[in-house]
Order: sequence, then C-alpha cells, then structure tokens
Amino acid sequence: MDSPFRPARRLARHRTNRRRVRPFGATHHSSLSARAFFFVAFFIVGQQIQPPLLLERSSFGLEEDTETKTQEKIALTAGLVAIPTSLVCTFVMTVGYLSLSKRGLSDETCVFVGGVLAAVSFFVVPMTERVWQLCVVNAVQGAGCGMFMGAVQAMPSKYLAIVFPKDIASGRGVYNLMMTIGTMVAGIPLTMLYQSNGIAASYWCTGAAMILSTIFGVSFSRQIHKKLDPGCPDTPSSRRALEKGAMAVDEFKTMLAKKLIDTLEKRNYHLWNGRAQKCIMDMIDSSFPVLRAWDDADSGRAHLEDVANLYLSLGKMDELHRMEHEYGMTSAVGKNPSGSTDLGSSLTIHDQTAIDNAL
Repeated sequence: MDSPFRPARRLARHRTNRRRVRPFGATHHSSLSARAFFFVAFFIVGQQIQPPLLLERSSFGLEEDTETKTQEKIALTAGLVAIPTSLVCTFVMTVGYLSLSKRGLSDETCVFVGGVLAAVSFFVVPMTERVWQLCVVNAVQGAGCGMFMGAVQAMPSKYLAIVFPKDIASGRGVYNLMMTIGTMVAGIPLTMLYQSNGIAASYWCTGAAMILSTIFGVSFSRQIHKKLDPGCPDTPSSRRALEKGAMAVDEFKTMLAKKLIDTLEKRNYHLWNGRAQKCIMDMIDSSFPVLRAWDDADSGRAHLEDVANLYLSLGKMDELHRMEHEYGMTSAVGKNPSGSTDLGSSLTIHDQTAIDNAL
C-alpha cells in the first residue's frame, strides 16, 4: 500500500532539485549558448550554397561555350575556393586555439575576435571580383570561424561539469541538436534573400547571423564565469580539472571552511578565546609553504612538482605514487625545487604529454 506521505516526499525532492539549479540560472545560461550554436549553423549552410551562386558573376571569368561546361567549371572552382576556408579553419580551431588558450587568452576573447573577423569577411565576400581575391577572403574567414568554433565548442564543458556533472554527454547533445536545427532552418532565409535581393544579401545575412552568434557566445562566457566560478580562470586546464572531478572553487572554499572549523573544535581549539585565535592564525601562516605559481604554458609543471613534494613530506605515499604514475615523475632527495620553499625532497616531471592528459 502506498504511503500517503509519498507524494509529499516527491514534491519536496522536486523543490529541492529546483533550488539547486536556480542559483546558477541554468536555463538562461543554456539558452545563450544554444542560440550561439543555432546561429553559427548559418556559416555551415552558407559555405555549401553561396560560393557557386557567387561565382556565376561574369567578373570571375568562368563562362564557357555551353551552360553545362560553365556549370562544371563553377562547381570545380567552388570546390577549390573552399579549400583555404577548410584548411585554415581546421588548423586554427585545433592547434591555433589551444596555443592561444595556453598563453592565457580567454574563451571570451577568442569568441569575440573570431566572430568579428568571420562576420566582417562575410560582408566583404560579395565585393570580390577575382578567384584569388575570394580565396584570400575565405582564408581570413576560416581563421575567424576556426577561433570562434574552437572556443564555442569548449565553453559548455565548464558549465556542464558544474551544473550537470552527471549528465555532461546529454548536455552537449542539446547544443549539437540546436546546431542541427540551425542547419535545417538556415537555408530558407539565405535562399529567399538570394532570389529577392541577390547573392550579396544572402552573404550579409550570414554575417549578421555570425554577429548574433558572437553576442550570445560572449554573453554566455561572461555570465558563466561570473556566476558559477568567479575565482577560477577560464582555461583548458581548469575545464579539464572540472571534467575529471575537481570541485568548483567556491564549493571547495565552503567545504574547506567547514572542515577547518570542525577540526579545530574537535581538537579543543576554543574559537572564543583570543589567544587561541591568534595561535590558529599563526599556525595557518607557518603551515603552508609557498608553491610556485601555476603556468598554463607548461600545464602547471612546477606547481604540480611542489604539490608532489608536499605529499612526500606528509608521508602520503599512496597519493605520491599516484602522481608519479599520472605525471611521469622521478624522485630525487637532497635538493629543493627552484622557487619553492620548505620542501625537503624534490620530484621532477619529465613527460609533458602526461601532464596534459592527466589534468
């Protein structure tokens, strides 16, 4: 027999879950990112339908004796002018974006610079009159779209890891679904504008869509960084740490404060006593050695070496062996790491790839 209190319990659970999500403004933030993915689909569709229509202009000199030969030459040229866009976009989206991020460039900056560069190129394309001019503009367009897409695809990782840590795959599926819907819809306004106002209007529509996508992407980055985790830098290293189970900075600070207070009270550090208060502060100041600062350029190599040496000094051999395995460390005794203080032995990391993979 069902308990008469079961519906009330379900309602209480539902209200509790709502309270967990609302402080993050999950729905609002998700919609911003989803809109960015929706409008970027105009670029994908435009790259498929617009170049052949643009190349029909007589200024490109692709006319042949027959209509069939002309269309064949246009199709071939459309494929060739797409190569600069594809190559540059792929390179910038992978190698270029990761390199810029490791040097401290935020996702917000990458979205803004890449989006503006791509949008401007869409407005410039209709002004080209030669194939080489179109190739140059397409290369610039590929650079902008590559930087934009690299950042936009990476941004949801941090958000989903904090708000929906157990359902990251489904969250990413929602963004991909919005892009799919965008590709289904984008062709309608682009084709209608071409038929009514010419190819220039179609390209301008794509440029306007990139501007909207940039606005939503930058807004998403700002609000997530501000509301979810203002104390954590928005870098590939911080996102990978969250994906691998690290706590959000604010959440860890709250847990740390509670843990410290509980430990002090259990060990008879009477917090009401002035002398005990000063003693506690002096102990905190003297108990934590200075670690070398995290540097994204080498994925925090020096910082991780200092953390490993702390485990060694504490005798936490299980954690130490785990770090040795994950980061490819080797140990040496008798010399402190350069730049660190109060560490008795030293461990050094030799495998940079292991660091990048283990964060």
